[in-house]
Amino acid sequence: QQLEGMRTQIEDPYQHLTKLDAIKMLKEKDQHIHTQMESNAEFNINWWVSGESLLACKDPKMAEKEDKESGLVRGGTAVAAVSPVDLMAKVDISGELKADLMKELGDKKVKIRGEALQKVQAILASAKIIQPSLGELPEALKWTLWDSNKNLVVTTLGIISSLATAMGSDCSKFSKAFIPRVLRVLADSKPQVRQAAISCLNAWHAEITLVPFIEQEFISSALATKSPILKMELLTWLEDKLPTAGELPPKLSLIVPHLFSCLEDRSSDVRKKAQIVLSLVMAKVDYNTMLQHADKLKVQQTKITSPELILVLYV
Repeated sequence: QQLEGMRTQIEDPYQHLTKLDAIKMLKEKDQHIHTQMESNAEFNINWWVSGESLLACKDPKMAEKEDKESGLVRGGTAVAAVSPVDLMAKVDISGELKADLMKELGDKKVKIRGEALQKVQAILASAKIIQPSLGELPEALKWTLWDSNKNLVVTTLGIISSLATAMGSDCSKFSKAFIPRVLRVLADSKPQVRQAAISCLNAWHAEITLVPFIEQEFISSALATKSPILKMELLTWLEDKLPTAGELPPKLSLIVPHLFSCLEDRSSDVRKKAQIVLSLVMAKVDYNTMLQHADKLKVQQTKITSPELILVLYV
């Protein structure tokens, strides 16, 4: 009996506490946590958004359930379901985006178009955090995004980046209006323009993750173009984003045939990047899907059949 009592005390060192003692200890611990959080508001927000909150003290199954509901992936990439921007008061700028300003964005004179873009920048800088009410702005920015003046294109890309950051996760409502157009800019011959487009994609990715890019077929449509510059830039971007993407929608398989096509591209740089991205996609797409698309691949100067090719790729 004495041995049994010692074993119980070792397994549960708090079993001797009375209910009142236990409640008192928990209150003191809870008060300490709240004091620490209140003393540093920035720490509080980052701690919550990153998932390192009191969920860690809960039952693992319960924490996992709440993580799924909130869009959090522990040990991986946090899905941008909760953004600090979403927790702040947002300004409605629709009243400042007047028809005259939209008209100026499409004016024939470069100077007037440039001044109109500066006005939009000033509106965003003043508001900082905005509501997803942009009026005719997405359509108006289309003209300056494809402007013959590359400086205006870079400025427009900066504005589109700022819109994503200012709206937070609400920017997903405008993903169809902006992302395909930004992807087209990756075919530009000017490196500084392409870099501005990549920075813009990064800003949107930070708010909505890679899921809408796949789900709404932005990536597969862009890879279907004939521009080797665009394919090279986009494949490089995917190489950076896929390893931390977490679970992706089934439509990821739609980019597989385009990746196989890139393996046969005339550009050696495109072929090399396609091999890297294909290996990352294979980790998220099943064997049968890969095999189905490999049947259409032209395997030149080799007698390897498509099933054998896929097995080699998976190994």
